This record gives sequence, C-alpha cells and structure tokens, in this order.
Amino acid sequence: MEKIRELRLLKKMTQEQLAEAVDISVGYISALENGKKSPSIKRLEKIADVLGVAPTSLFDEEAEPPAQCPFMRDGMWCAPAPELDDISKEVCTLLRGVPLETKIKILNYAKDMKMLSDLSPKRG
Repeated sequence: MEKIRELRLLKKMTQEQLAEAVDISVGYISALENGKKSPSIKRLEKIADVLGVAPTSLFDEEAEPPAQCPFMRDGMWCAPAPELDDISKEVCTLLRGVPLETKIKILNYAKDMKMLSDLSPKRG
C-alpha cells in the first residue's frame, strides 16, 4: 500500500512513529508499505485515523476496479447461477453497487464469522 508511505511522509512521520501510534511493529508498517502484507479493516482504519485521512484514501486510485459478482452480467444471472443457493444469490445481489471499502468490511466480517464457526464445538 504505497499510499500509506506517501501519506506518512506528507505528515513527516517515520515508520517508527506511525508504528507506535498504531501499536504495531515497524516491520509490519514496512511490509504494508511494500505491499507484502494487507491490513485488517481495523488496522486500516487506525492507520487512516493516525494519518488524518479516510480509509479509502489508502487505496491506490489506479488499482483494478472491484470484481463484479461472477454469476451476474448486466444485472442478469448467468451460467453457474443455478449452482448457487438462494442465500448466495441474495448476497451477490445485495453487493452490487456497494463501495469497495464496504465490500472489504463485509468480506472480513464473513471470514471472521466463518473462523469462529469453525472453532466452535458442533452442536448436534
């Protein structure tokens, strides 16, 4: 995330200062700036707050546009859609037109919920 470096330097902050303010290691800041790591939404929000910008400001403006739902084209269901259950179809429909930042938050939340579900003892 080159933008983190750019904004940090504009604020005349060192990696050490940013790392301390966000409560993460200097190595992690370096890895973020060099694109070797991707931050969680919470960390991204904290970094943005310290840098005094909106979280969306940390994304490269020339980055690839967000991927569309692979099961929809021009608002219509296409090829593999019959393989999707109704809930998956509804999720795809709901995410159309949602800003990238929000999609990332939703995806991370879903991953966290799945991980918690996988860790929970199964009730039967």
